[in-house]
Amino acid sequence: MKTAATMFKNGALKTVENPTTFVFGRDLLFDPASMDYGKSFGPHAEKLAPTAFRYGLHMSVDPTLEKSTVQGRLVLPRVHEGNPIRSTPEIEWDWRRSHLHLDAPSASAYTGFQAQYGGPVTFQASQLSLSDVVINNPPNAPYPVTEQEKFISFGAVARDGKALPQSRSIEISLVSTSFNTGANYKPESVLKGKPLEGASSGQAPVLVSRVGATLQAPYLPGMNYRFLDWHFREIAQGKVGPDGLKIPADQPVFLIELKR
Repeated sequence: MKTAATMFKNGALKTVENPTTFVFGRDLLFDPASMDYGKSFGPHAEKLAPTAFRYGLHMSVDPTLEKSTVQGRLVLPRVHEGNPIRSTPEIEWDWRRSHLHLDAPSASAYTGFQAQYGGPVTFQASQLSLSDVVINNPPNAPYPVTEQEKFISFGAVARDGKALPQSRSIEISLVSTSFNTGANYKPESVLKGKPLEGASSGQAPVLVSRVGATLQAPYLPGMNYRFLDWHFREIAQGKVGPDGLKIPADQPVFLIELKR
């Protein structure tokens, strides 16, 4: 989320050309039934997420409009859904391999099951490559990340708004997942779409599955790096070598700063 926020602030990704617009009218704004989150979008609720993935989605509010309207195209989930789905050439949602892949000149990101990706995660626009992914699960982790999954969330973005190869300040994050000690979720409840039914969220301390990897690109060697934890305290610093940036899986790394 940290790198995603920087991408948003810098406008790192191209916008969708003709997004669908959902306009809230009085029927939903003042209907008591809409206070239930599942009903707050009316009859089009299940169509909003797949529509956003394919065409982009804007929302607006018009209290003078008696009935809510949709301006643009809608997608009914599980009907004629191609794969992968691309709302723009820079955004790829591959629901078969379970990943979201962003590839823009000043921002690269990947969230998904890297074990299903089929090798190093690559980004053509930024010339980045993420390889040698390892997951370090803590002892007694309620739901350890397996070798067949390797769930990760990676982001790299230029803080100065330039393309990554020319940037003098880059922000990077590489994380996986975490659970409270003793967390327990019932599989049958998850399958029913009610993951909190009969569940226990556990208690402190938080058990974090950490990620290690190698990040490579022609422009990385020679850059200065800093590893920061969740409190933005410095863990380590140094200079990127010829073999790329080595991100350790045995330290609480939350954010990485690269500067030239």
